Amino acid sequence: MSQGNHAYIDHVRRLEQRLGSGDEALRLAVGGEFEAVGKLEYYLLRSLGLNTRHLVVDVGCGSGRLARQLAPALVMPAFCGLSKRWPGSPIPATAD
Repeated sequence: MSQGNHAYIDHVRRLEQRLGSGDEALRLAVGGEFEAVGKLEYYLLRSLGLNTRHLVVDVGCGSGRLARQLAPALVMPAFCGLSKRWPGSPIPATAD
């Protein structure tokens, strides 16, 4: 693991300890506009033809901001998010 990865992991863990929430720590760690970026991703996919019959596979889903926008629009489990995690990492809450 690179030095940059260690710094990011340490940053997220400090946020989690301070906030008491892994989900909120990930939101802050990925930067501002968490909801807005998720909505942009969602509307881009919709403009490209995404509909309720599709399965979305998000490789590198990270904090789950796209999943949160897709949850109301797709019949779950029509979403599969894959992300490299580290031992003891905070897991985002499910998008409901």
